[in-house]
Amino acid sequence: MKKLSTALILSLCAVSCSDDAQRLARGECPTLLPGWTKPSQGRSAFNTMNVIAFSGTGIIWNGQPIPNSKLKELLLLARSMDPVPITVLDTSGAPDCDTATELQNVIDEAADCQGDGHCGLGTRKDWKNAPGLSGPGWIE
Repeated sequence: MKKLSTALILSLCAVSCSDDAQRLARGECPTLLPGWTKPSQGRSAFNTMNVIAFSGTGIIWNGQPIPNSKLKELLLLARSMDPVPITVLDTSGAPDCDTATELQNVIDEAADCQGDGHCGLGTRKDWKNAPGLSGPGWIE
């Protein structure tokens, strides 16, 4: 009986873990928080972009590995710049949805992402190819 319950637990974990990976791959997590944007919504050509991504060993800031302790410091510095750069979270290398969502929450708080579309989800490539913003008040 003990072998059966262990096997059942392992198989449930495998199904759950693979489902989590599939949700991440489909872009179903993390969700777009209030104030966050996605590449299809466009971006201003005047704002620089900071991309935060995952590597096998930790977090990457614009292609360079950084310690987790440095992330908040960099985000606070970025939000004090004029113009404020777009902070992009690329979850394509994230190990799972929970880790991606946890990092998004850290970014959301430290970069003050609740307004103005200064934070986004997507890959560097998608953001580089994002259409320019247009409409009243936008000059490109």
